[in-house]
Amino acid sequence: MSKISQYIIELEKYEYFPGETVKGSLKLRTIEDIQCRGIRIELKGEGRCRFKSGDDYEDNSMVYAKERITVWGNLYKTPVIDGAGANAIFNPPWSPNEGVLLIPVPRDGSQQLIMRVMDYDWGRKDDLLGEILININDTIAKCQQTGKLTFPLYKGGEVGKGKVTFMIEWSEDPIVRTSIKVHENEPVVKVKVISATGLPKEDIFGKNDVYVQGYVPDDVVSAMAMTLPTPEKLAVFQPQSVMIPFQFQLPNDLPSSNEVKSRNYVRYSIYSCFDIKWKSDPSTRCFFTVIQPIPNTLPGYTMLPYPSRRESKNVKPCPFLCCISIGEVSVQFTSSRNGGCGGETIPVHIQGQNTSSKDCSISINLLCHYELSTFGGSLHDFFSKEFAMTEAPLNLDAGQSINQTVNAVIPCVPPPYMGLKEKMSSWLEANPRGQWATAVAKHRDPIKWNYTLVVKVSVPGSFFDLKVESDGRFGVCGTKIEPVMESSSDTERVDPSYWNDYVALDSLHTEDYTFKTSVLQKSADKDVQEDYISYGDFSYIPQYTFHDYSTNHRDA
Repeated sequence: MSKISQYIIELEKYEYFPGETVKGSLKLRTIEDIQCRGIRIELKGEGRCRFKSGDDYEDNSMVYAKERITVWGNLYKTPVIDGAGANAIFNPPWSPNEGVLLIPVPRDGSQQLIMRVMDYDWGRKDDLLGEILININDTIAKCQQTGKLTFPLYKGGEVGKGKVTFMIEWSEDPIVRTSIKVHENEPVVKVKVISATGLPKEDIFGKNDVYVQGYVPDDVVSAMAMTLPTPEKLAVFQPQSVMIPFQFQLPNDLPSSNEVKSRNYVRYSIYSCFDIKWKSDPSTRCFFTVIQPIPNTLPGYTMLPYPSRRESKNVKPCPFLCCISIGEVSVQFTSSRNGGCGGETIPVHIQGQNTSSKDCSISINLLCHYELSTFGGSLHDFFSKEFAMTEAPLNLDAGQSINQTVNAVIPCVPPPYMGLKEKMSSWLEANPRGQWATAVAKHRDPIKWNYTLVVKVSVPGSFFDLKVESDGRFGVCGTKIEPVMESSSDTERVDPSYWNDYVALDSLHTEDYTFKTSVLQKSADKDVQEDYISYGDFSYIPQYTFHDYSTNHRDA
């Protein structure tokens, strides 16, 4: 029988733009004592791909957002930086609060804080690289004057190798004060570890896998102590029913959620678990959608005309009579716009001619081009999907021509994404951190995608339809873009100042937007490694912004 009767995560909403704050609560009810090292809540955003190359399967993944907090327990620690070696640099762009520790301080306690820099060893006891003892109030006062503090690390009561740099303050955030420690409204100190550098080497083979832990000792510790008291790692979570609020701020630049197919996705979630030693952690997960308002790959996005080339095809009496032609089908299309948001209607002008004796049909589609890549980019897999932009095809009867403007609706799909590697590379080059310093030159985004418009003519008596694809990419955005007229031209262009809006979110009012189910209709599949013992519903399908122009139509 499970010791947990309720373990679910609920969010205030389930669609977010980059830079917004994800707020929600963890609802937990236990019926027996649970001995554990703590209860964690984690924000995670990652891209993952898996495709077959020859007889083998290729896998790749990339983390776009990651942050973790401990909401209950005796020990608070940062995530592990794998292969950090002698220098661990925290808080990268994809995890700006990686080094943050939120630690409750008992009012009648020692008012001291011990910070330990550790080397994680799987299956063995972690190695101590160095530690410090600080008085919380005195250190906060010093930090208010200098901004950040650097302390030498001690080991065995003597100055050892390395130093740690951090910032410290009392947290006045009501959500933090309510969530940490669950059943007690104690003051919370916020420590943000910036770096731990010059660390000694503890592993004979490989490099240090570094993390920092912090805890408040039960009794006052002398500054002259040769050894500092070790933390009590295990605690007993007694039977109770609690609701724990939490919040995470998303990074400013993220790819949109995209459930491409099984094991190929960009996915965001809030995850929680009981950290139990040597056992599978009871956990729960809740997915949500991230929508990039304006794709970072379209810095020159404009409301310009969208021309295409003209294509033609011979019509055969049957597929097997390749040398006989009974006429020709030709088509060309243009659009006054080269992009827009989901649900928006754009005019597409089609010119076509059918000189054959067979009736044909014309459809307008949005074509998505996917690229899957391995870690080093040596292997790729390319495929595409079409999404209809009209309810029914147009008829191009035998011996007839067409010259018609059609209102095509942009489907609700994730805005295009062509990678964040350059942004991550620049940070890692300035802040090398272990294995990432050497891997950054090779690491490639697992999934990238972009769109083009395509007009398809179904030609009877042919193995393949006639497709006319646009010469340029089509920009799908997650927000409505109102074009402005340039004084020197009648060409409609986006006001350049709009590009900063999606970062600050000053002009995005999410209450004005409605959301629509992804046309992909793909549900998240469980991650066998992490979710097989999770509570909750995994029938998740991304929701994208949708604008209904039926009552307030803007001519393109």
